[in-house]
Amino acid sequence: MATGNIRTWLYNLKPVKRYTLYIVPLALVLAVPICVSFSRSERFDDNLPAYTIAGTDEKRFWILIECVWLGLWICRAIAFLLPRTAKCFIWERRPGKTDYEQLLARLGGPISLLLWMALTLLAVVLVSSKT
Repeated sequence: MATGNIRTWLYNLKPVKRYTLYIVPLALVLAVPICVSFSRSERFDDNLPAYTIAGTDEKRFWILIECVWLGLWICRAIAFLLPRTAKCFIWERRPGKTDYEQLLARLGGPISLLLWMALTLLAVVLVSSKT
């Protein structure tokens, strides 16, 4: 099968299946360092973590990377579904209704970026806290 045929096949899939084929394999690859860092033995002579990345505990670092990456796809899905859900909840039939739907569809990229930045900030705060 040629590369163009694979790309056409992926493009013709439903969005949920298509994004699942993108997300799941890379999520498994990103989960490997988390599993390896949890399976290593640690030093118990001091309260510092045994393995660090730039002074941060390695486990927390890889969990943060996974949260940020999955957050990107979650926010992308929310931005993709936002115009469709808005269409369901606007019950009135009026001419300006489609304008809001088109506006939300065009703002999908900036909305997903804004949501992703907020989620990333929340993940950094939660993972980097020492409690």
